[in-house]
Amino acid sequence: MLSREQLIEYDILTLRILGAKIGVKSPTTLNKHDLINDIIEIDSGELEPCFSKFGRPSKNTLSLPSELEALFSQTTCKTESVKEEKRLKLALELENVARQLKRIIEEFSTVIK
Repeated sequence: MLSREQLIEYDILTLRILGAKIGVKSPTTLNKHDLINDIIEIDSGELEPCFSKFGRPSKNTLSLPSELEALFSQTTCKTESVKEEKRLKLALELENVARQLKRIIEEFSTVIK
């Protein structure tokens, strides 16, 4: 992804379009500084993307500059891999909890007998 210095060079409208595409929550209400922070945090995986399932789809027919469009596709892949990594970690944690519960139940059943 672009650095903070590179993002600062873009106008607010371009940043809002990019923000909407990568999942910044309410990109049109944020100022330029906050918008850039959210874009960087989503790209790094520190912040979860937020896509609304409600309301009318955007009428925005504006497109990103070509260099940002190419980076957008890379960011989308990176965001998906971060989500998948978090899902796998959660699945492993749940398996561990299930094993611990099974052991506790076995111990409890032997104590009752």
